[in-house]
Parts: sequence; structure tokens; C-alpha cells
Amino acid sequence: MRAQLFESFTPVFTALISIVWLTTAAQGEVLQWQLGGEGLSWRDNELNSTAISFDTPGAIQLVGFNPNDNIVRQLSWTEGFPQDFVSEAAEARVWDNVPFKQSNIPLVDGNPATSSENRFKDFGVLQAGRAFFFDLGTRFPVNRLAFFPRPEGSDSRGRPYSDDFIRGYKLQVNDGARYNEQNLPIYNLLSQVDFTNENNAEILFPLQFVRYIQLNVTSANPFEIAEFEVYGAGFPPGGRYISEIIDLGEVGNFSRLFWTIETLRQQEGRISPDPTADARVSIRMRTGRDDTPEVFYKIVNVFTGDTQEVSESDYSRLGLNIRGPIEDD
Repeated sequence: MRAQLFESFTPVFTALISIVWLTTAAQGEVLQWQLGGEGLSWRDNELNSTAISFDTPGAIQLVGFNPNDNIVRQLSWTEGFPQDFVSEAAEARVWDNVPFKQSNIPLVDGNPATSSENRFKDFGVLQAGRAFFFDLGTRFPVNRLAFFPRPEGSDSRGRPYSDDFIRGYKLQVNDGARYNEQNLPIYNLLSQVDFTNENNAEILFPLQFVRYIQLNVTSANPFEIAEFEVYGAGFPPGGRYISEIIDLGEVGNFSRLFWTIETLRQQEGRISPDPTADARVSIRMRTGRDDTPEVFYKIVNVFTGDTQEVSESDYSRLGLNIRGPIEDD
């Protein structure tokens, strides 16, 4: 028997899951399976999650931030234009509007010694119109954004990197809830700076949920970005944890499901237990006898759209033009 656990919660709690089941053997042996605590590791059995922290031993909880915590450092980043803007993702994304693609990961790697380097410093090239996009993967409470060039070092001509800052820009944000008919984020203008002499840009604003951030460069001068930082306080409105397929080793009848929950609250910059906190958990489990909770289809007729079920391994070897849908089993 194989089982998969789906868990979502809001606004914050720590949790431990325990399941009791009866084997089908004649003796009717009672066994217990536990995730968290002294049982299986939450992190080691994770398929994917959003807004989840594994920092508390034996438990999972929503990530929580204090005012001086850089949210960017808490996220796992990848790059590439997302195909789906609405669905929340386990990874954060960064991309730009530059035709010749180079890595933007240095902008969010937490290391001020790395940067976009010479990408936007070509002689005679006007840099106005460059745009950078940041998808945090889910909604986070945010009240401060910052970006800056490398604070130390200089180029071969002796020009300090810190002089290559963006002198004019526009910042827009989306709360992860408002999309247009094409399911693209609808941005709100957060700040517009026509000219600045400050090499460290810092934008303060009232605390609000933010998922997407767009930085538009409006000045023509050469520039670099070493770090883009996001700060906030509190918790996201919810999170999700999905486990890997867990093989129980034999067929059985599930009996009782238990979970242990501790609700938390952030007060005066500290996160501590609070039994009165308004939090809830929803737990869902799927069981079956195969290794995947999904069904994969091959397109056998591109004109009629007829499909045929195939294995996951066969699906991965198909050409993109004949890969059919993937559905829940």
C-alpha cells in the first residue's frame, strides 16, 4: 500500500502526523506510521511545498519573518519565464526582458560580491527599458525593497563598482491575487524615482502581501545589481506540503489519523506559541498500489487529439509535440 499526504494550513502552526492501520494478515496486527517527531523526517519525505519551514526539529510550520529578515534568502531560486503565473510554486523565479539571456541568480544569491557584472555596461548602449521580474512563489507580507551594486571593488579603469547604480527606476508589485484575462499579474505602481544619487535604493511602504515584483530601469547610464532584497514581517496567508509517495510495505486498512498542532503568533518581533491564534489545518491523503499518483498520456493522433496512457518513464522520453496531459490518478 502506498500513501501520499497533502497538507495545507493558515496562518501558522507546527504539526506532526500519525496514522494507525491494520494489516490484512490473519492476526490483524496493528501498526503505526508517523511523519514528524520521532517518526519519518518531514524534509526527507517532501515532494514539494510552498511557504514551509523545516527549522523546527520534527515539525513543519509556515515561514515567519521579522522586520530585518531578507525574504529572498529564505527562498530557493531558479530562473526562467514561468508558464503559469497563478499557481503557487515551491521555487521562486527571476527573469528579465533582455534578448540575450544570462543568469540573474547573482541578483538573489545573498552574496553582495556577485552581481550582473558587465551585462548592462556596454559602451554607447542606453540601458533605459531594462526590466527585471521576481516571483516569490507565493504571497508574503512585505514592507521594504532594496537593491544596490557591489559595495566594494573597482573595474580595470579604477572605477568603483558602487558608482554603477541605477539612477532612475520604477517599481511595481502584485499581491498574487489579481490577474487579467490572460492570467498575467496586474501590477500596482509602488514607487517611481526619476533621478537619485543614492547607490543603495531602499523603498519603504505599508505592510502588504506581495508575490510579483517588477523593476523597470528608466535611466540610460550603465549599471549593475549585486543584490535585490525583500523584507517584511509576519506570515504568509497559507502554505502547502505534499509528501513523496510513502510505501507502507503491504496492503492494509487505515484506521485513525492523528495530528498534533501548535499555533504560533508573531508579537514584538518574536514568534511564540499562542493557543488563541486563528489557524487551521486541512489534511488529505491518497492511497494506491502504484508508484505515482498521476496518469500520463501520449498523443497518438495530433489531428484528433486521441491519447494513450503510458508510463512515467516512457512519457519523459516523448517529444514535446506528442506529450499529452498529466492527470491525477
